[in-house]
Amino acid sequence: MTPSRILLLASGAMGNIAAQTVASFPEVGSLIIADLDLTAAQAVASACGAKAKAARVNVTNHAELLAVMRQADLVMNCVGPFFRFGVPVLTAAIEAGLDYLDICDDPEPTKAMHELHDQAKEAKITAIIGLGASPGITSMLAARAREELDETEELIAAWNIEEDAGGDDQVAYSAAIVHWMQQCSGTILECENGGLVDKKPLAEVTLDYPGRGKRTVYTVGHPEPVSFHYSFPDLQRSFCVMVMPGLWIKEFRK
Repeated sequence: MTPSRILLLASGAMGNIAAQTVASFPEVGSLIIADLDLTAAQAVASACGAKAKAARVNVTNHAELLAVMRQADLVMNCVGPFFRFGVPVLTAAIEAGLDYLDICDDPEPTKAMHELHDQAKEAKITAIIGLGASPGITSMLAARAREELDETEELIAAWNIEEDAGGDDQVAYSAAIVHWMQQCSGTILECENGGLVDKKPLAEVTLDYPGRGKRTVYTVGHPEPVSFHYSFPDLQRSFCVMVMPGLWIKEFRK
């Protein structure tokens, strides 16, 4: 088997972990780590060993993105926030005829990328979106749970089922924070009556969580309801909830 040439987009917290993991696979012959910040990409490439090299790419420059994609067999997209960068990168991968993986954690591009199915099929590429802990492991857990049940009407993805940690609610600015600003404001996608609908976020929900008792959680935007809707057409309702810093709830509800 010919060793694969992998292109990994982004060298931040997620990209760094993904790059070092991929570099450890013997099936991978070469790894290009591409980022707008070449210095950051070089640091990650250095940590990945001899098979890795760095490149500078601006993913908003379509021609530049296509040029680096055509040096690889598969692209792993870790560029966030995905509501900005998910669809354009997948669209470029389809044009380049390149298999595609990502860690998309936004529902809107998840829906839009599902709707690119026919284009991806015509280009003869495989595109897998939403790999990681959530979505990813949550999706596999949902599929496993459904195997144990005769019928499934509702799937809820819930995480951080703990009381607020306290403190001053200070958080460091990052793509993840931009993601949560998006998914705690405006409208979010949920599955209701078997279809995707826009809902207001931060609706209060009380869950009787197995082994933990009752917890108050809040609805937020995330890909699981979208992916569950496409994967499980019989599903009637799905949404995501989490515990979050109190300051977020107060500010985003204004």
